[in-house]
Amino acid sequence: MLMRLKPMCAALYLAGLAPLTAQAVNVPLAADTYVNPANPTTNFGLSPNLRAGANSTALLNFDLNTLPAGVTAGQISKATLVFWINTVTTSGTLDISLVNNAWTETGVTFNTEPGFGAPVLAGIPAQAGNYVVVDITSQVKSWVTTPGANFGIAIAADAAAPTTAVLIDSKESTGTSHAAYIDITLAGSGAVGPTGPTGAVGPTGPTGATGIAGLAGATGAAGIAGPAGAAGPTGPAGIAGPVGATGATGIAGPVGATGPTGPAGIAGPAGPGSQVFIGTGSTALTNPHIVANTLTFTNATTVTENFGVPFSAPPFCTASNSAGGNAVGRINSVSTTSVTVGLPIASSTTVTYVCVGN
Repeated sequence: MLMRLKPMCAALYLAGLAPLTAQAVNVPLAADTYVNPANPTTNFGLSPNLRAGANSTALLNFDLNTLPAGVTAGQISKATLVFWINTVTTSGTLDISLVNNAWTETGVTFNTEPGFGAPVLAGIPAQAGNYVVVDITSQVKSWVTTPGANFGIAIAADAAAPTTAVLIDSKESTGTSHAAYIDITLAGSGAVGPTGPTGAVGPTGPTGATGIAGLAGATGAAGIAGPAGAAGPTGPAGIAGPVGATGATGIAGPVGATGPTGPAGIAGPAGPGSQVFIGTGSTALTNPHIVANTLTFTNATTVTENFGVPFSAPPFCTASNSAGGNAVGRINSVSTTSVTVGLPIASSTTVTYVCVGN
């Protein structure tokens, strides 16, 4: 069974075993991008995803210089293309073609696409969250024999399923980071020699471009409330707000204590009698007194006011104001202790009432 090992693990493994008859080499991406007719002058060389299908075509080129020096096409037992589909927008199948001309990762656009040959592989199923593994042994052998013809491959929707649309991880992906590669099995030519000494550490490469920000994490639990801080100084007084609307008249307070008797006034001339008459029946009032006041209506229809000193019987009352029309005040009800003045509709006005009785 063939095992794929990381380079360092492979070296350690091979150093401790008997001679092998085959060697596996991973050939990395040298460049990847995609072109799209909806954005004919846009280059997508730094995109973390390669769009394939729905009129987009993904381009991939591989660095065969990672093969051991002097490798020939006859030494290549098998070459397998491996790439990761992270999203399937529209399900279907893909095909793979050879690229006809040179292109650059940061320069190619739809308007300058290098052209593609007829599909060399077709009907490749597209499944999200899976590696696609296809045999491209004959293409790799051709590139090893004629290095100048290695312009890479193109991945697009299968002609039999043109609406297929997928996203493939590019080498700039920081999410799943599954860049495409070619897994090449070389036929062995003898025993593996001992592991050579570790080479000097190379210089640090330039810092890569900042990746796409990851998704925000879940909100953590609320921490324990800290102690209350010291009270700050009193701030300056704010600007006085506008005067509010006049409130309704409050209930009359209790009658105050009777004041001291004032000095007797100068005796007036004798009147015709000591009785007050009121009403159409000329009823005589034996202990007459009068209560009058002006009431304020604030968008209301009734206002009730209590008399400071109650009458012995409901008094005779009348109301008047200057509003006119439907807002003319009227007496709604009278008792020995209060009077209710009303308006036919809610209004903001003043109404004066006068009550006379015993």
